[in-house]
Amino acid sequence: MDNLTHALAGLVAAETWIAQSKHRAALAGRTRRLLLGASVVANNLPDADFVYTRITPGRLGYLLHHRGHTHTVVFALVLGLTTYFVFSRWLARRPPESDELRRVERRGLLGLSLGGSLLHIALDATNNYGVHPLWPIETRWFYGDSVFIVEPWLWVAALPPLMASARSKIGRYTALALLLTGLALTSRFPNPAGFVVALIIAAAGWSLLAARLNDRPRWLAAVGAWLGVTLVFALAAGLARRTITESLGEARNGLVDLVTTPIPANPLCVSAISLEVAGDRYLASLGQVSLWPGLVPPESCPREQGERTARLEPVSNAGSPPGLRWYGRWQGSRRELSKLAERCDVAAFLRFARAPFWLRRESGAVVVGDLRFDRTEKLEFTELELPAEVGACPPNVPPWQAPRGALVHAATGAGADSHETAADP
Repeated sequence: MDNLTHALAGLVAAETWIAQSKHRAALAGRTRRLLLGASVVANNLPDADFVYTRITPGRLGYLLHHRGHTHTVVFALVLGLTTYFVFSRWLARRPPESDELRRVERRGLLGLSLGGSLLHIALDATNNYGVHPLWPIETRWFYGDSVFIVEPWLWVAALPPLMASARSKIGRYTALALLLTGLALTSRFPNPAGFVVALIIAAAGWSLLAARLNDRPRWLAAVGAWLGVTLVFALAAGLARRTITESLGEARNGLVDLVTTPIPANPLCVSAISLEVAGDRYLASLGQVSLWPGLVPPESCPREQGERTARLEPVSNAGSPPGLRWYGRWQGSRRELSKLAERCDVAAFLRFARAPFWLRRESGAVVVGDLRFDRTEKLEFTELELPAEVGACPPNVPPWQAPRGALVHAATGAGADSHETAADP
């Protein structure tokens, strides 16, 4: 998720804990600000991985180390404890009103610090980018495929109660400014106008209701709204996956993976990438699913227009259900991918790439990329242009299991004519 969403999650968690505490009146003032600050820091600290991504040079370093070790349970606990010890020193400077209250403050600080780092991983796990939280026991990626990295409905769930609970005009105006900014940015998404109007109406109604509620019900409602938004988008992604798998019929046996991403602010439209194998061929089909095609035809669902780095072929939609439209397909040879994977730089890239594609330049250079993030003809952050001859191998490559490792290895022998299963070993 974006860092604003992580910060909002931290504020909602801290305010909810304070509101439900029997000592909530005593936790006001400096202690409340300290708890809120610690929760915001803990919820963002795992993204400090940008500090060391350059230990592997170039874009590859970001791809391999972002959402890397700091996004594992082991390091999340370390980061949470670090947050606790730093903020507990500030807490110790304030004389306690009683020993019992100081114990409550420390327990709250510890819970919000540890919980914040773990909550960060949980939120990131809802995206299609992926996390691998169980390192070193498990090094494969886990994908939620349910919520876009920036989701305005989550802002609407969190900002109105923050605005109502703010103790100062600066706090209220800051929350209001963020809410209005979020609504303005949403209007720039190429969604049908009805979704923007619905978001604005929901923000206004929730703001009025939050202002009338007391702290306890207000923050319980805020948590419920946040979970409700997540559940709606998760259900939308699940329905989209079912639509696609049912449309494949017998061909679903060749399905390797299915990447889904609901459109921001619009759970009725879901972007999808279907990865399939047929003998030596590896096929990646890109499409859109509308969960209510009578209201929002799949052709009107937002998608990137124009050329991409990957050269997509047209796809026939004959026989597709009304809510599903494919608009492009990329295909390549599994044996060619296996040959490319003998290069140490490509092998390192494949530790990240979930929907890999590749092409060769006339100069002999090789471009490798990930279809999840291929938007334009320009080389973007998941696309690397590698020289014809391999130079020095990338240093400090982490041990993440390649998402498409089974696809590569099966192509090296007799398995090239068999289907890869959806669960990569």
